[in-house]
Amino acid sequence: MNTHTHSVSIVDRNVINITGVIKVENFDKTEFLIESSLGFINIKGENLEMIKLDTLDGNVILVIFLLYSN
Repeated sequence: MNTHTHSVSIVDRNVINITGVIKVENFDKTEFLIESSLGFINIKGENLEMIKLDTLDGNVILVIFLLYSN
C-alpha cells in the first residue's frame, strides 16, 4: 500500500510538480500518463519534457507551456 500523499502544483506556468507518484505508465512529447496514490493523471500537450523522476520519494517534475487568456 502506498502511503505517499498526493499533490499537483504549477510553478511559473511552465513546471508541474507532482507528488505521490506510484508509476509513470507512459510518456512522450505529447502525453504523460501517471499513476498517483489517488488515481491516474493524464497530461496532454506539445513538447512535454520530464526533468525529474524520483521513484523513491514518488516525485515527478514536468516542463510544460501553459496558455492563459483573459
